[in-house]
Amino acid sequence: MFIFFGNWFSSELCAQSLDDYLAIAAENNPQLTSKYALFEASLQRVTQAHSLPNPSLSFGYFIRPVETRVGPQLAKLGLAQMFPWFGTLKVQGEMQAYLAEANYQRFLDARNELFHQVRSAWYPIYELNQKLAIQQQYLDVLLQYKELATSRYKNDKADMVDVLRVDVQLIQAKSDLANLRDQKRPLIIQFNSILNRDGQEEVMVPDSLEPESFYLDQLKEDSLFTSHPTLAAYEMELKSAQRLEEIAHKRNLPGFGVGVDYVMVGDNASGTPNNGKDAIMPMVSMSLPIFRSANQARVKEAQFKQEGIAASRDAFANNLRSSYAQTIYSIVKQRREMTTISEQIEVINRSLSLLTKSYVNAEVNMDDLLVMQQQRLFFQMKEAVAFTNYHLALSKFEYLTAKTE
Repeated sequence: MFIFFGNWFSSELCAQSLDDYLAIAAENNPQLTSKYALFEASLQRVTQAHSLPNPSLSFGYFIRPVETRVGPQLAKLGLAQMFPWFGTLKVQGEMQAYLAEANYQRFLDARNELFHQVRSAWYPIYELNQKLAIQQQYLDVLLQYKELATSRYKNDKADMVDVLRVDVQLIQAKSDLANLRDQKRPLIIQFNSILNRDGQEEVMVPDSLEPESFYLDQLKEDSLFTSHPTLAAYEMELKSAQRLEEIAHKRNLPGFGVGVDYVMVGDNASGTPNNGKDAIMPMVSMSLPIFRSANQARVKEAQFKQEGIAASRDAFANNLRSSYAQTIYSIVKQRREMTTISEQIEVINRSLSLLTKSYVNAEVNMDDLLVMQQQRLFFQMKEAVAFTNYHLALSKFEYLTAKTE
């Protein structure tokens, strides 16, 4: 299956302008900044997970010195280091590394979604500008019709009612134009809020655009979403939960400790060999995981967590497939709608040309011209909406298939 629609954007400057807004949003949007900060924070946990627990240092002072053959024990200084079961630190590091990668994938998804939001706010501004231009053009045509009707009335070739009919349409056209102008400020504020900048900042949009191309190659359903960041994040979280279970199992095994005690010994009056010599005592210790209920609960927790992540991943993939199919349908529908409307407008333009000549020759009345002109206005407005919906569907397609770089 190969589908091609339209032409590439004809205005390089316009495309660059939209790219600039995407870059501004990526740099300034607070939600995206938050996602990246969470990723950076999770990277720091990788180093922590590889680290041994802090060694313990102890000091004891004998209030009543313990007499020994070589002298009284005055004080004791101890240093010990505990080690988890073999491989525990490695698994802990892997668990945190997978979580960090999951957070990075979440950041990428947030960035792609942000780009979709920027486009979803930018194209309605372009649409509104097109509607303003169309409405102004309609108003200009009505003024021409009024001038024509007035001229024909002065020459006794038409009734005054033709002029009044045009006046009625002029009043409505001016009101509609004012309403359209009032719509622009909320759209500008909404767009600037996504970019996290002052709501009154000017937003640049081109005067005209050509429909962007859309290509859809044959893709196997199983490979459609392999690159989607959210699915990748679920995979990383699943691997992290598997490592969490592995850690829980290792906690059922003993830990080891090594240390040394240094005992300070005082002199005595006996004169025995090694009198007053300090003592050094190496030590080895072992933790005994005899209370296993807590660790068994940790194992179960990790297993349930894996089940939950896998279920969430599958649910997201199903929703993704559904959204993908709906988006493809919307793209095809809107592009067909644009083609149909364009053909209708072409027919209306030819009809208007003929009707105008007929009105000049007194073969039709002003009502016929006004009705046909209103039809053209309706389809022109409809075409502007279809153009926006088409490009919003394209943007959604890029988000769903993770095409945004």
